[in-house]
Amino acid sequence: MIIVAILAVVIVMPYDFIKYKVLGYKRTAYIPPEPATLIETHNYKLTLEYIEEPNEEHKLASDFLYSIVDYGDETAIFKVKNNGSKTELDEIYLTPFKYDAGEFLMLQKIRENENGEPTSDLIKFNLANGKIEILKEIGQFELTKFDEDKNEIVGYNLTKDITIKLNKASA
Repeated sequence: MIIVAILAVVIVMPYDFIKYKVLGYKRTAYIPPEPATLIETHNYKLTLEYIEEPNEEHKLASDFLYSIVDYGDETAIFKVKNNGSKTELDEIYLTPFKYDAGEFLMLQKIRENENGEPTSDLIKFNLANGKIEILKEIGQFELTKFDEDKNEIVGYNLTKDITIKLNKASA
């Protein structure tokens, strides 16, 4: 064990010395990335705060996430933060699904149902007035993409796939 520690010191110390002193590399402080912007207009700027670790504050988001994917699967949940005029999206949870239809966005909103379980809705967010309209309850599925040719949205959860056919009035 002592030999490993000595080898580590002998290798790491000269590496740091050469990199930072001889070659002149600069040490930079960690700067967390800017939150992703969902939408920015003259009235508001909505950003997405990534929910990294499950905890009591974000229990709804965590419960929804683990109901649709296995631990370690690649997906995300975001909380909407607003820097501007109030909208109906402020402080709600969203999945990564987003479809920009010009004057509105289609998004997947996470909420708690009447039994206290996590569920989700397909919503339409009006960019002009900041209001949302619930188009359809999705349940415990993650929506992944909008197929413009077929006018449908596809998604999945742990056991099933889902396809939502939209009529022209909603899209």
